[in-house]
Amino acid sequence: MPSNSLLFFLAVLACVLILMLSGLARRPVNGFRARDYRAKRLLTAWEVRALGEIRAELPRGYYACPQVRLADFIETEVRDPARRQGALNRVSRKSVDFAVIDGAGRVVLVIELDDKTHGRPDRVRRDQMVDAVLAHCRVPLLRVRPGHPVDVARHLQAAERQPAG
Repeated sequence: MPSNSLLFFLAVLACVLILMLSGLARRPVNGFRARDYRAKRLLTAWEVRALGEIRAELPRGYYACPQVRLADFIETEVRDPARRQGALNRVSRKSVDFAVIDGAGRVVLVIELDDKTHGRPDRVRRDQMVDAVLAHCRVPLLRVRPGHPVDVARHLQAAERQPAG
């Protein structure tokens, strides 16, 4: 059985370690502080409802992935180093509400929920760019306005008839 002084020493050592480790979590490392961040919801209430509708309509073997960056399924063909980074930035900083994938992991349909913010000039330009890129890459797009059903089945059938990009 350990002596009282050994138990006291171990308890003090544990307290010192805990205090040191908690101090490390608060101290910036190269300007980074973990406490500068907090978790938040990934989806809005409308996106949660839409995801339920989408999942209910998807055939077996298809999956809805929320909040997918364009760069996760679109790549640039620009080889000129002076233009390449700009082309990458344009797709890496934009995401779509849902990407529907097949069993092989190919995006077969993109779904965008167009709330009132999509009427702002900056969002209109963003949507035009996303629409053009998806059309060029032959990725079908379904835009849904508030209060309208997410009719995935009909759009997925049309997407399946399109040749792959």
